[in-house]
Amino acid sequence: MYSFEGQNCNAVWLKCAEALLKEPDEDFIVVDSRNGKTHELPHVLLTISNSVERYAIDRLPPINIAFALAEVVWILQGSANAKVINFWNSKLPKFSGKTVVYAGAYGYRLSHYFGFNQIEAAYNALREDPITRRVVLTIWGSQTDFPRESFPRYSDIPCNICSMLKVRDGKLWWSQIMRSNDIFLGTPYNLIQFTVLQELLASWLNLKVGAYSLYCDSLHLYLKNQKEVKNSVISSNSSTNIPENTDRFELDYEQTATVVKMIYAKMVRAIQNEITTKEHEDFLAGLSHTPTWQNIYRVIMAYAASKHNNLETMNALVAEISNPALYYCWKNWKARRKST
Repeated sequence: MYSFEGQNCNAVWLKCAEALLKEPDEDFIVVDSRNGKTHELPHVLLTISNSVERYAIDRLPPINIAFALAEVVWILQGSANAKVINFWNSKLPKFSGKTVVYAGAYGYRLSHYFGFNQIEAAYNALREDPITRRVVLTIWGSQTDFPRESFPRYSDIPCNICSMLKVRDGKLWWSQIMRSNDIFLGTPYNLIQFTVLQELLASWLNLKVGAYSLYCDSLHLYLKNQKEVKNSVISSNSSTNIPENTDRFELDYEQTATVVKMIYAKMVRAIQNEITTKEHEDFLAGLSHTPTWQNIYRVIMAYAASKHNNLETMNALVAEISNPALYYCWKNWKARRKST
């Protein structure tokens, strides 16, 4: 087993990237796949002691932070609507299929697929019995995900299998199990998705955030992405240069569900209609009790304004982002877009 540990997601991502750039040996192998050859490390454990610092800022090209946060809202809403999330990442159909709904959508799996809302159930179970070892969020469904005659039944097969939650010493510890993880395209976004869920559950339960552990049965780097990952490692900053994620989730479970529903409705509308600066200001005023969700909304909608070529609205939203980490990620991504 390979093990990588660090203080934050960026540091651990870099350690994994460096390992996958090395030449193959008796453990490190080259494996072919439907998308090309990969360098693969089997049986990999990542441990992040401060998972609130969740952004892999050294990844080049920079991550699409607006897509990452839109996907968080999409997941929390329990949506599988492909059209909504494709607006923030037009390349998704290439990997997940050209379809109306994504069959393996994590939010749908967690909220609807098994007949109940697992996130809500986890919150209630840990609130009633904090020492329980029985809280497992399940994503993988054998009836639909298991290959038939060696072929997947559809394109969108979940990479995340399950999450195991435990409360110890006043902290919420999170263990994530993945069958397959692409260090370049997948890992930076997966870290954001599930560390947000960890922090949200911890905030609802009035707990501190404990370590985040991620087990990948196959952590791999596509050879076609070697150049980008190598550039990321060469250009990486020291941990002291990472802008701090100053946002902390402030709302209880019911309030969070209400805000997520409101933001998701705005996302749906933003796909078709340009929302004015004044409308954004009015909406943000209604979120004055939660600066964290205000920042998330600003980033998501700045991207939408950009796609509608409304630079005035985009700039107005970005100017009010108060979280240094999100502002940094947005500026990096925007600079990347200008250079292409």
